Amino acid sequence: MHVGFVWDSSLFDYRNMMGNPYGGSLVEALQPHGYTFELLNYVDEPSTGVAGFSARWAWLNRNRVQAVHLHWLAGFVSADTTLGAWRRLFGLAVALILARVLGYRIIWTLHNMLPHERPHRGVDVVGRYLMAALASAIICHCRYAAKEFSRRFYRRWGLHVIPHGNFRSAYPSSITREDARAGLSIPSNAFVYLSFGNIRGYKGHDDMVDAFCELPGEHLRLVIAGSRHTSYTGPMGPGNEIDKRIVWIEDKIPIDDLQRYFNAADVAVFPYRDALTSGALITSLGFGRPVIATRVGCIPEVLETSDAGHMVPPADIAALRRAMAEAQGWDIAARSRSAHAVADQLGWEPIAELTMRAYGPP
Repeated sequence: MHVGFVWDSSLFDYRNMMGNPYGGSLVEALQPHGYTFELLNYVDEPSTGVAGFSARWAWLNRNRVQAVHLHWLAGFVSADTTLGAWRRLFGLAVALILARVLGYRIIWTLHNMLPHERPHRGVDVVGRYLMAALASAIICHCRYAAKEFSRRFYRRWGLHVIPHGNFRSAYPSSITREDARAGLSIPSNAFVYLSFGNIRGYKGHDDMVDAFCELPGEHLRLVIAGSRHTSYTGPMGPGNEIDKRIVWIEDKIPIDDLQRYFNAADVAVFPYRDALTSGALITSLGFGRPVIATRVGCIPEVLETSDAGHMVPPADIAALRRAMAEAQGWDIAARSRSAHAVADQLGWEPIAELTMRAYGPP
């Protein structure tokens, strides 16, 4: 089966190009089973030769490509105005309908129930109904996601529960704890909390900062590493002297540098207010970092059978503070082994086998 895979340019070189390694990891796992792939984008890119998924593309490739695998829909409907977003959604609908008529299988992975930033909420909601009606198969990363999508968008069939795979092979991990801390100017005897990933409103960074600032101890450090999303307006950044124990790295982190932050940390913190999956949490487990996370979306199904993490209710700063304080008494080495064990359970080969069922007969 030849598949058009809608992703960014890192798809076939995710170990060297910055991007989310999920797509490349999945493609890499499927290729030995006889599946072939080509990169698609949201729109045509003449400079790179990458085509956008459209009605025209579906017509021209009808005898060459058997399936299209879509992920985030926001790129298909992105526009400055609501009218523009509706027009782009109409174009996507035409492409999907024509593709189905021509015999393509349309696979869609539900990474979030709705976009985290929603300038055109109505468009986003209708887009979900569109996929519920037209997708041949919908991949959900946990039972909760499948049940909730079915409830909200009335899709009862073709839902495949396939977990989010680990990123252990995507990122190098060779630097020692001591060298990692030295590179960040963190004392070797510090207890280090890590917040890694883009700084966005739904991730609860301000809750985490509030909780951390109430913890006593000059030996504590909170490392916040990631790019600030344009929509985020919280009190964060190196220019805000909230607490001198906070280490701010507000930037895109190169692939080879990820290990510096995770290997310097004792515990990673993910106080999401609303989410389905978390690539950053999966990354943390792959580095063997135990986590403190909120009980939202698919996170409980990842952590429920292990002591690799501790969960608290979303937006509960007091509970988050207590969990961060209690983590100082954890057996970090034992929990690190548990984190690695959870990551190993999310291997790509069984995920590839489940994905082949969603793709259907070649």
